Amino acid sequence: MPAETSRFTRLLHKALFVLNVLTVLPAALSLLAPFVPSTTWWVPNVLALLLPWLLLPLVIWLIVWVPLRRWKFLLLNVVLLALSWPQISLSWQYNGPGPRSRFDIRVLTLNAKAFSYKHSQWAKTKDFIVSQKPDIVCLQEFYEVQVRKPSYFAQMKQELGFKYHQFIELAQGKRFGLLVLSRFPILDAGAVTEVTRRTRNGIMYADLELYGQRLRLYNMHLESYRLSDADRGLVFENTAYAQAEPEADNTPRTRKRRRKQAEGVQDAPAEKPAKPHPAPKQADPNEGTRAIAQSGGWWSTTKLMLSKWRIHLNQVALYQDHLVQWGDRPTIVCADLNNTPYSYIYRQVRGNLHDSFLVKGSGMGKTYGSGFLSLRIDYVFASPQLTLLEHKLLDTEGISDHKGLLVRLRLAIHQ
Repeated sequence: MPAETSRFTRLLHKALFVLNVLTVLPAALSLLAPFVPSTTWWVPNVLALLLPWLLLPLVIWLIVWVPLRRWKFLLLNVVLLALSWPQISLSWQYNGPGPRSRFDIRVLTLNAKAFSYKHSQWAKTKDFIVSQKPDIVCLQEFYEVQVRKPSYFAQMKQELGFKYHQFIELAQGKRFGLLVLSRFPILDAGAVTEVTRRTRNGIMYADLELYGQRLRLYNMHLESYRLSDADRGLVFENTAYAQAEPEADNTPRTRKRRRKQAEGVQDAPAEKPAKPHPAPKQADPNEGTRAIAQSGGWWSTTKLMLSKWRIHLNQVALYQDHLVQWGDRPTIVCADLNNTPYSYIYRQVRGNLHDSFLVKGSGMGKTYGSGFLSLRIDYVFASPQLTLLEHKLLDTEGISDHKGLLVRLRLAIHQ
């Protein structure tokens, strides 16, 4: 009888080990994501979207094998957990701010969500930015909703006490694009990526003069996924998204009518009605990916993301070439990468730069989404010539669907 029991126990343990291997295999594959572009093998990058939650089975199996004293089976989980430590550090940080100095530079970056196409929302966002007292502001999806005098640029600069700005228009004649506002002189600026009909995202640069040194600032917004509400419900498990009905009519004319209705309800009429800018026309289906996503389901949403990752790779290649020409000089990158820190894209953009969250962040640092799969997709990177002193996650609820970042840093020569 004891022999039969022992045999049954061994078989049970082997069966559990097979289950162990199957449940930790996704985590093992996801560790390849930073090193394998999605065009080579897409599975690791898709699985990496579920990190760090994919690592939970490793912890569970550790708890299972230790009391059973099956050390050989335990070893697999210990090794994988050790290999996963870099991913864990990308998810959690506990750092405090550094000392302050008159040479500190406060950089604020935010995806403005086109101010929800409402002038009142722009005013709310402007007041929030002013309250943070930044020295440099990088905005993605900036949109001048209405033609006003003074312009949006002039009003923001006046209230911030700035003299300089640079705007790269990504939708011709629509006043939609990337914006840099600066307390410091802008010596040169321009677009890094080409503006085409297929995209409303891109990368710009601005060279600033900081205390006698030239600093390169990149404002980056990689291609958006343009997911429908139903797709967001699949990805983020957000109740508001998951319960939303698919839009029956989402033509440019319908979107324009909705915006006008919203503005008419929420905006107080001015003495002289301001003329609204035409809203930036959304890009065409981008090789049918939008239509694919609206058909519903995880696989169709995955195919949409894969098509966008191909665009991201092209955009990042242009950025890398541009950065190589700049050389080993002070550099700051403010980015909405639309990619997590476990991805190949993140690793390529970061390169030898320092991630402000890893140096001075605290907690999980999630900047987009809610619920189980909230993500960190907004970043500030700095070159070694700059010392990162503070990373602050801004509560921008009611302003944008992204959280803003406020990063304090200093040129190393002023230490």
